[in-house]
Amino acid sequence: MISQSNDTVLNCNVNLNHCDHPLSSQKISPADLSSDALFTFGAEYPADLDYRVELSRRIALTFEDADQIIIFDDIAIQILGSDSSCFANLRGYDRSLLPALWLSTGFRSGGRILVYAPPNPVELRLYLKMKVVIEKYLQREVHIEILYENSSGCLYELIRLFQDNPQRYTILCEEFAQRCPKEFYPEYHIYMLKRHFETITKNTRRSFVFPYHMTEWHQLQLENYSDRLLLPDIPKNDKAEHHFLLKSNGFTALPQMIAVSVDGTLIEDYDGYIENVEQLDPAKTKNTSKNIEIFARAIIQAIDNLYSKHRVASFVKLDSSGAGGWSSMAPNDHPVMYDFDKAQKERVSYLQKHIEQTLEGELTLPEMAVVEEFIEPQKRSGDIDADYTVCGFVLEGKFFPTSISLCGTIGGMYIEQWTSSFPVDIKDSSVYWKQMFQTYSDMVALEATKLGYKNGIYAGDLFVMKDNQHKQRDWNIRRGGRSSPESLTIFGIPNYETRVTLQMSDFGLDGTMDNIELFRIYTKICERLSQDYGMYILSSAYGYCGKDNDKGDILKFNILVHPKFLTYIDQHGQSHMLPKNKHPYLISAGLAGFLWGPLSDRFGRKIILLVTFILFLAFTIVCALARTIAVLLVFRSLQGAVICASFVVGQSAVVDIYPPEKIGFAMGLFLVPLLVGPIIGPFIGGILSSVFGWRSTFIALGIMTITATLMIFFFVPETHPHLVFQRLSRKLPKNSDDKNTKAAFNVRETDIIMKPRFIPPWRSLIFLFDMTLIPHIALCNSNFSILFLLFTVMSNRLTEKPYLLSPFSIGLCYIPTGIGSLTGSICGGWVSDWSAKRFPRAIEGRLIFNLIGSFLCPFGLLLCGWSFHFNLHLAGPLIGSTLFCFGETFMFTSTSAFATIKKPTMAGTILALISSIGFLSSGIGIIVIIPLFKILKFGYLFSILAAIIFLLICISGMVIIFQIRKSNLTTTHSNILKTTPSSHALIDQSKDIIPIQLF
Repeated sequence: MISQSNDTVLNCNVNLNHCDHPLSSQKISPADLSSDALFTFGAEYPADLDYRVELSRRIALTFEDADQIIIFDDIAIQILGSDSSCFANLRGYDRSLLPALWLSTGFRSGGRILVYAPPNPVELRLYLKMKVVIEKYLQREVHIEILYENSSGCLYELIRLFQDNPQRYTILCEEFAQRCPKEFYPEYHIYMLKRHFETITKNTRRSFVFPYHMTEWHQLQLENYSDRLLLPDIPKNDKAEHHFLLKSNGFTALPQMIAVSVDGTLIEDYDGYIENVEQLDPAKTKNTSKNIEIFARAIIQAIDNLYSKHRVASFVKLDSSGAGGWSSMAPNDHPVMYDFDKAQKERVSYLQKHIEQTLEGELTLPEMAVVEEFIEPQKRSGDIDADYTVCGFVLEGKFFPTSISLCGTIGGMYIEQWTSSFPVDIKDSSVYWKQMFQTYSDMVALEATKLGYKNGIYAGDLFVMKDNQHKQRDWNIRRGGRSSPESLTIFGIPNYETRVTLQMSDFGLDGTMDNIELFRIYTKICERLSQDYGMYILSSAYGYCGKDNDKGDILKFNILVHPKFLTYIDQHGQSHMLPKNKHPYLISAGLAGFLWGPLSDRFGRKIILLVTFILFLAFTIVCALARTIAVLLVFRSLQGAVICASFVVGQSAVVDIYPPEKIGFAMGLFLVPLLVGPIIGPFIGGILSSVFGWRSTFIALGIMTITATLMIFFFVPETHPHLVFQRLSRKLPKNSDDKNTKAAFNVRETDIIMKPRFIPPWRSLIFLFDMTLIPHIALCNSNFSILFLLFTVMSNRLTEKPYLLSPFSIGLCYIPTGIGSLTGSICGGWVSDWSAKRFPRAIEGRLIFNLIGSFLCPFGLLLCGWSFHFNLHLAGPLIGSTLFCFGETFMFTSTSAFATIKKPTMAGTILALISSIGFLSSGIGIIVIIPLFKILKFGYLFSILAAIIFLLICISGMVIIFQIRKSNLTTTHSNILKTTPSSHALIDQSKDIIPIQLF
């Protein structure tokens, strides 16, 4: 079956996989299926909405036909009893909203969600949109309430408040942003339920309570309400217990394992495990040096035994209970303890010190560790390990699937995951999925009686080996059926989940904003991510917690994004999934790129250039010394995040220095190095790599960066007009009748008007609604995106028949396009300035002749595309691509100059907007358009692109004509300059005083 998945939450529909089943002559009704048949159905269609609704109904029936579900995410309970600093950063962690969408459908009275903080308005708006989608399909209301208690103990129903009075809801959010982190405590949700019990259970007879992880503490706290509240069974997450129980019953999908008791006993079977648990001396669990040494020595012995008996490498988890990554000790991170060539004493000493440091301040040690076989799984697309999380529900001892996810881990710690309703969306096979679900069904059937776990959620981590055998690695029974990624799949949306943290200190903003300002920034970024990329921001209460971190202000995002935004294009123009360790840094680098322009408008050009060049140098040094590909990828991404400032801030400096009549040509000259770099860079880098090795390219880059930084420090002045004026006025006498001095004080009076301030990046988005700007920006960035596409596909096409060029010959083919770009940039700038003099009444006058020149772009696309299509002589595509490159830079230069003259006080901000949109649209355009080449071929697709560019040129032309005609009915631009001080007029005025100190 072909995946018909949706792209984003903005255009989602319900997932009804079974309706397209080739063997189905009519719609299947899961409600008519037996338990065994429902499992079979769920194993094939785990994200099908009809299946999820029926599963929810059976959950309600299992728990005495409960009227409603009460769901909350009390993850801090897992560290109950610890110091409050351990869980303060969890107060924004809430993933209950999305699961409640489908879990509430099977309960007569729906569901109530208890939250510590009101969800961000952006998340709540998207959430309600998806709720409406479900209700339209079911043709009935799904009753859901989100309940929040403010600091006065008043209970709010947030959905109703948001729908009735969005402004009041925002005020409520900002009020919460001012609450102290110390108000958060692990027991909050349960105590909230007890405080408002009658309100939360209103109009219901029985309620099913669904916490993050059911514990004995929950059972104890709610035992007085047992006539009204029903709870799931208490799960057991002890890895050793599960492993040995299953092994004793003939279950084979398990790695080799030895459990290590804290008293030094090595355990290899279920009877030995039970005996040790029952007879363990509590004194052995005390956190003392002697006990740690016994524990460490036994673990090292288990590593040796596992190798001698089974000839397998080991992986140690210091705590058998739970799936927490803190206790994982991966061989790559701790090679000493796995090195058989080292003395046992040295290995034991290393492990002993690690345990002492890890458990410092804890009163007790873990009762049991596990030493298991180090698993080397298959690889999936994008160099992802075949490490799966299998999730579902257990009802009356029967397993019902809900999802399978691919997980990304580092050193045993979870960092990301990919989830989909279709195996094909994560490059998987439906056969694999059915086999994994069957493995879990068999496992649950064995455990239900022995462990007494018959009703609740169920999940674990499963490896698929190179021989296609399964190896059950961990049990994480708190996640199944209630995670946000698997809930999003009911809308047919595959998704990638990760967490991104922006340190405000990286942008020089640490401590400059209060929590309300941080919340507003967070909201705007969420709005941008959701509107432009269809991302879903879950746990959005993080937006209130910007000041919780001891290391400085942060913005933390928990993101679900469609995997199509996480791909790269190889040298043959083929789209591939990015390696798992590159995804988070792609997102964080994209977020960072929007800040440099506004920061330069606030703090000045020179300081931002110096800071970013120093950061770039530091990242380059790390790249040169990198020992792993992960480190290299991380810091290469960080290089991109900071060096983009040179493009944006450099153009802003050009705007500061040159008057409007010269800015076009100056901008053209500025772009020359940026156009030369991509042409000669690969050539020089290739020579260095082949002669001295790949690290030499970073060494050379570091030397050039040091040189550029010193040149900026000593020779490049601060050009921001306000800072220039400040410097001038400080050097003038306060009392003087001199005409020049008075003129200087006129400059000083502009301080209030032109005082720089930080303009949040999203404020620049208002320019997208300015119809005098957006047509020209759209044309400019469309050409820019197609330029990247052209370079991407040319290298692939020239290796095919009839051209069959070598890599060196292909490199030579880029010389004409480089020449076209260079000449287009310089000529475009000069023509722009000349045109501005010819049509002085309107700023748009400088675009007229450049717009005419941009007609070369669609002509060049047609020539290049059809030459490739009909396999014509190489001269055809080379001439076509050269004409396109000339036309693209011919227009790009004038557009940049036009935009900065139109908005001179926000030059950095608007240039950042143009650059960011250009690069983002280029990446997205490549991802979207590359696959179309297989369908439409070169000629037809390039014709479509040429038609789009032609249409944009026409629209841009109409706007220019309208603005010029409009200017004839108003005061001319020259008269406006006579009555309104501008930065350039003020600079000209001050030149008569101290011209040498301007720059």
